[in-house]
Amino acid sequence: MILQSERFKAIGIVVNPQAQHLGRAERHLLETYNGQPILTRPQHRFYRGTGYFEVDVNAHDFNYIARKGLVGVSDHACNMILDFGFVLEGQEDNELPEQILGCVRLCKVDVRQAPSLF
Repeated sequence: MILQSERFKAIGIVVNPQAQHLGRAERHLLETYNGQPILTRPQHRFYRGTGYFEVDVNAHDFNYIARKGLVGVSDHACNMILDFGFVLEGQEDNELPEQILGCVRLCKVDVRQAPSLF
C-alpha cells in the first residue's frame, strides 16, 4: 500500500564541519543549511506492508540547487560525520514539539566505493 503525507521532514547535520576542506560556495551552503529541516515533499513515497513501513526519498527529483548542494557535499562525505533524522511536521500545538521518528549516523562514507546500480 502506498501512503501520502505532506509533512515528512528530513534533517541533515554535518557533525564535523570544521574538518571539511570546502570551496567558498560549498562552505556557504553548509553554514546556511547545516541542521535545517526540509520538507521532502513531493519527492518521497511511503510503503506499508505486513511487518514493515518504508519511506523512499528520491533526491534525484529535488530542485537544481538542492541537487547541486548534495553533489558538492557528497564529494567530501569520506571526511564527514553525518547525522540524519526524520520527523513529521507539527502543525498544531498538540503536535509540538516534533519528535524524531528515526535517525542514522554515517561516518566517513566513501561514496566513490559504492557499486554502480546501472
